[in-house]
Amino acid sequence: MALSSATALSGAFSQHTSMKESGVMARYQCPDCSYVYDEEKGEAHEGFPPNTSWAQIPEDWACPDCAVRDKPDFIPLDPGEVGEKAAASSTGGAER
Repeated sequence: MALSSATALSGAFSQHTSMKESGVMARYQCPDCSYVYDEEKGEAHEGFPPNTSWAQIPEDWACPDCAVRDKPDFIPLDPGEVGEKAAASSTGGAER
């Protein structure tokens, strides 16, 4: 990962920390298939009830839609963002 990418991700996670402190639930997107994990909704078929925070998701957890990307690869989304940060060529992975 390039230094500028690491810096950008660090800034995104810092913003996420401040969102969590304000009580806003966060969302994270798989960069391969565009699947979105929403803390407020959880992911029942993965064993994560509603309001399961990203920090509570195991580090070795893989995307339930594509199984290609692991938790560290997910991109934090801004509140209200639909979830279009994945490459435009990616298909599938509807938000649940």
